[in-house]
Amino acid sequence: MEVVGLFSDKKNVRVVKFRGHRALIYMKHDDYFGAGYIPDLNFFIPNMPKLQYAIGYSVDFEGERLIIHNRLSKKAEPFEGRNVRAFYKLDGFNLLAYEFDGDVIYKTRKNPEAGKNIRKVIDDEAFPRENIEEMVRAGYIPVMEVWGPKLREFNIMYGGTDVEKLAEVLGLEGDLFVHVIAVREFDNERFHPFLHPRDAMHVAKFFGLDFAPVYSVIRMRSDEVIRVMAELEEENQRFGRAVYEGVVIHAGAGVMLKVKPFSVMFRDVLAGERPTRSRILREASKALLERDFLTAGREFEGVVEEVLSYLAEDYKITREIVKSVREVVAEYIADGLVREGFTDPRGLGIEGVHGKVIGYVVRRARQYSQGEAVASVQE
Repeated sequence: MEVVGLFSDKKNVRVVKFRGHRALIYMKHDDYFGAGYIPDLNFFIPNMPKLQYAIGYSVDFEGERLIIHNRLSKKAEPFEGRNVRAFYKLDGFNLLAYEFDGDVIYKTRKNPEAGKNIRKVIDDEAFPRENIEEMVRAGYIPVMEVWGPKLREFNIMYGGTDVEKLAEVLGLEGDLFVHVIAVREFDNERFHPFLHPRDAMHVAKFFGLDFAPVYSVIRMRSDEVIRVMAELEEENQRFGRAVYEGVVIHAGAGVMLKVKPFSVMFRDVLAGERPTRSRILREASKALLERDFLTAGREFEGVVEEVLSYLAEDYKITREIVKSVREVVAEYIADGLVREGFTDPRGLGIEGVHGKVIGYVVRRARQYSQGEAVASVQE
C-alpha cells in the first residue's frame, strides 16, 4: 500500500509504544500528519488532516502586512467553480475515535491514544461517549471538534474567540460541545477513507451526534472566499470582538480548507515577526493534551520542539523565538507542577524533570511559601 512508504522516512517518523506494540507516527505537517502504522499488525492508525487556507496569500513581515491574493490556494485550485458546503469553524481541539483490538481508542493529533488530560474531558457527563462508541463499533471513525468554556476547567487553552458568544449565536446550550467535523470509514486496506460530507452528516445524525453547523453553500472561487472573509469580519466588528473564527469548506471527501475573517487570519498568520506569549501558550497547551505535567517536565525538549513545529507554520523560526519558547514553555509546565503539588526540586530531579523546569518550580514554590499572590502563567 502506498501509505506504508510514509513510515520509511526516518526524518519525519517517531517511534512510540502503543498497547504492547511498536507504532510509527508520521510527523510531517501534510495530509498525513499524525497518522500511525503498527508494522507487526500491518495496522494503520487514522489521523486528522491539518487544514490549509482556501485563499492564496503572502506575508510582508517588515511592513506587518498580510496580503490576500485574488486566487485560490494550490490546495483549493482543483475544486474551482464547484459548489461546496462551508461549516462554522469551532475553536477547541480535534479528537478522533477508532477501534483497535476490541477497544474504542480516542486520540489527538500526535499520539495513538489520548493522554490523561483528554481522559478527563471524555469522562465528563456532557461528553457523548456512548453515541461515539456506538458509531465506532458500527465501523466509522468520527473526527470531532471539542470546544466550549468548560475546557478552561481542564487547563486546555484555545484561540482568541469568544466561545460563550458563539454558542449563544448558534443557539447552543451548555458549556462543553462535541461536533463531528468529518467521518472516516474503518477500512485498513484503504487507509480509512473519508465519507463525502453529505454522507458524514447523515451518519453523525443517525448516531445522535451533532455535525458542525452549516454556514452556507458557496461557489469555490477566489472572489467568493474573499466575500466570506469580509462577511465574517463585518460580523466580528459588529460584536466588537472575535466571535467567529471562520468557516471550514468541505471541497470533497477529506478535503477541508479554512477561511478566516481578515483580522483573525492576520493575527494567526502574522502577529508581527514573533509569536506572542499567548500564542506560545496556546501551542504549549496543544502539546500537553497528550501529556500530564510531570511527563511534560521529563520531555521538556520534546515539548519545545512540538511547539516550534506548530509555530513554524506561520513564522520563520529564529534564535530569539526558540529562546522565548523555551522560557514560556518551562514556566507553563512549572506552573502546572506547582499547582499539582510537585514542589520538591530533589524529587523532581529524581523523576527526570528538566533542570530548566525545576528552576521555575523553585521560583513558583518560593512565591507560594512567601504568601504572594501568584497568577497563573496562562493569559
